Amino acid sequence: MLRSPRPEPSGPSRRRWRPSPVPSLAVGLWALPVLEEVPGVFGGELFQFASDLALWAEADRSQLSGLFQPFRYEPESSTPPELRTALRIMGDLVARPDSARSEDVSRACTVLREWAERSGYAETSLRFAELAAVCDPENPIPAVAVGKALRQEARYGRARRWFDRAVGVARFKGDHQTMVEAYLGAGILEERTGAHPRAMNLFRRAYRAAKRYRFRELGAAAHHNAMGSCAQTRRFEDALSHAEAALSLYGPTHETIPSLSHDVGQLFSTQGMFYLALDVFRAAFPMISTPAERFVMKANMTRAAAGAGDRDAFLHAWTEIERMDIREQEYTAEALLAIGQGAQMLGFRTTARELGDAALDIATRRGERSTVAEAEELLRRNRDSSSTVSATEPSDRQRALASRLLRILAAAQR
Repeated sequence: MLRSPRPEPSGPSRRRWRPSPVPSLAVGLWALPVLEEVPGVFGGELFQFASDLALWAEADRSQLSGLFQPFRYEPESSTPPELRTALRIMGDLVARPDSARSEDVSRACTVLREWAERSGYAETSLRFAELAAVCDPENPIPAVAVGKALRQEARYGRARRWFDRAVGVARFKGDHQTMVEAYLGAGILEERTGAHPRAMNLFRRAYRAAKRYRFRELGAAAHHNAMGSCAQTRRFEDALSHAEAALSLYGPTHETIPSLSHDVGQLFSTQGMFYLALDVFRAAFPMISTPAERFVMKANMTRAAAGAGDRDAFLHAWTEIERMDIREQEYTAEALLAIGQGAQMLGFRTTARELGDAALDIATRRGERSTVAEAEELLRRNRDSSSTVSATEPSDRQRALASRLLRILAAAQR
């Protein structure tokens, strides 16, 4: 999803582009969620490693020798096989803290992060994501990864610090691709919290850097995300321009086309072009594989079906959604809101109120201001018994974009 480079300062003012400090880990109780989340002896083992690595990462490099008691690590027979190499690296660090290589330790932490994420241990995954970045502070790639992970868990303040750190390190090292990715990640964060001017500024920076350094795919992602931000602020002509630019830069065979199609469908639906949106959603849905994205698209399909007056399609999609096992995460509140808006359109006021309340609760806790405002509007209209929705006739330009996407999606499924 996403967007002439400014002259870079020279001389003394270059100091402002130096990386910001590495966010500190509160060593001690910082690792406690690992112990609480991962069961059994293995949870205790991971807790101890997380605590030791946090101490090692923040210790003065001249004082590493003798940092820990003599130790020899051997994996238990019950240890997941895919983790044994990573855990041996951590064991070697505790045994010889002055000879451990930062990049090796960081990669081992990344292996643990990915395993914890797959296993549903969200807090453990976050801890090892931060450790991957702290243990190799001169590498901006894990800094971007932990920024994304923290953003997804609505830890926005800490995520901002990591994205800022990633931009600084990447710029300092000339890693322009990671710098653009950090701009995009930070822009999505600002959009999630309703700071759309800041989001658009970051998407513009991302696009300019992507264009300058010829990262076509990242330039497309900048336009893709800018489309979403413009749609939320009802700048629909700008959103359409960004959608067209994103499609041109991605090209017809890019794997992101189904997701772009979904977002374009939502752009149409937001403007009341429900039939056009449904056509795009239905064409893209079979190509969406991740459960979270299928949940969001199906939710948006229910709203479009309701707007089109297709009660049966709404109820069918809603039934499918109820079978999905989706935990609270980014976009959950928006998805519930979309279903609630559809229910309101069809006169299911009790359901609309319940979904609006649920969306408002999640969005408030996660600090998703735009969604909070929309949920409050839904609840206000529900109290006023207002469910009228005016359908809008698409322009030739909008029909052309939809037709182009439908042809691409049809060709991809042959």
